[in-house]
Amino acid sequence: MNESFLSLIPHLKSNKPQTLKRPIHIIAQSLTTPIKGIAHKNDIPLWSPTVFNGNRSGANAMQVFHLVYDVDDGIAPFSTWRLFSDHYVIAHTSFSHKPEHHKYRIIIPLALSIPASDWSRACIAAKEHWDNTVYRGEPDNKALKDVARIYYRYAHKSQLDKNDPKQDIQRSVVYPGPLFELDYKHIKIEKKQTVPYKTA
Repeated sequence: MNESFLSLIPHLKSNKPQTLKRPIHIIAQSLTTPIKGIAHKNDIPLWSPTVFNGNRSGANAMQVFHLVYDVDDGIAPFSTWRLFSDHYVIAHTSFSHKPEHHKYRIIIPLALSIPASDWSRACIAAKEHWDNTVYRGEPDNKALKDVARIYYRYAHKSQLDKNDPKQDIQRSVVYPGPLFELDYKHIKIEKKQTVPYKTA
């Protein structure tokens, strides 16, 4: 049984994540079951694909367990998740998703977690994976680079009119498959040269 980790954060102002270890299918179910009755976006609890040693910060980041593509540009539709279906895929629309402007997240559980110290290289490979798979649009690169990033959970607005097609648009999907192993060995990042300080 494949198990993985993630961090849960109760609200936006909290920096105290709770580490959770669960089977992948339970994590997928949790991330795609909508939290209902939400009036405002800031009321939505959050999660992170990263596990921390203490408070949530880049300095405390330990391991990254999922790739998250946060897509807001409206170019590639929600159905883009299908392009990643050679592997396990979790996807859901965002709170502000609209029929005319798709906003969503594609979550790809990793076969091997990535040390936070490698994330500056791994995030480049993750963006390459998107570019080579999708060919158009792009995820939020700032979010992808941030090893301590948090994301809102999947949620539905409190007053949802099922008879209004513009409101009945929230979607989520779980597509089981083999876990993805991100190869980032080819990514090299040059260390900055420091000029020695000369004393008199």
